[in-house]
Amino acid sequence: LFERGAFGPRDTTAVAAALAAICAGLPGHVLEKVLGAISFAHDDTRTPMYAALAGLTVAVLGALLLFPGYGHVGVAAAIAISGWVGACILTVILLRRRWLALDASRWPKLFGIVLASGIMGVAIAGGNYLIAMNLDLASSFARIAALAALVGTGVAVYLASLQALGIASIRTLIAAAKERI
Repeated sequence: LFERGAFGPRDTTAVAAALAAICAGLPGHVLEKVLGAISFAHDDTRTPMYAALAGLTVAVLGALLLFPGYGHVGVAAAIAISGWVGACILTVILLRRRWLALDASRWPKLFGIVLASGIMGVAIAGGNYLIAMNLDLASSFARIAALAALVGTGVAVYLASLQALGIASIRTLIAAAKERI
């Protein structure tokens, strides 16, 4: 989508590698934010701050250690790792304080969500492969259309997987999304 002018295929490959590395930490950063809200609900603002500082320390040290061997991708990976470190610290502390209870009845649903995400990932990767092999993506419009098709396919496969696995009905999810809009 962005290849034009001075930004060429080599730049795209470099950015893609950094995005892949940093995306590995996105769930950890989200979990850190969710777990921080539990602390805030107990009038504890220090624990999330200390967990974030620990994560920041890991990010800086990790970047210093990984940059010489992996360049910008090492820095992105260090940021990804920092999110998981903060989330793990918060999880351990909240479990020890008994502020976080893992309800055994929720594990099958959580497993189903992870499975549906995996199915969606396989569908997107397969669709991306088919598009790359069969279509000419030379124009920006073609790349945007291919991206839109992959996003739409991903959403449809994820929703269908959630329904097929008995996690949630598509109708319920669409109604919940409409309420937020």
